[in-house]
Amino acid sequence: MNIYDTKTVRCIECGKNIGEVDYDAEIIRPKCGQCSNPIPSAEDKFQYSVTAIKSHLKH
Repeated sequence: MNIYDTKTVRCIECGKNIGEVDYDAEIIRPKCGQCSNPIPSAEDKFQYSVTAIKSHLKH
């Protein structure tokens, strides 16, 4: 297999390059890590919760 047997896979949300797969592979709605899980990890959830509550109270 050489570089001509692969195609580039891009995220459908942001267009970021995810990687390469075989040319004949079918991929449905590929997403990068940030777009597939936009909620921060456990140590950042408190800050996210406070920000979400503040923005919700403003509306």
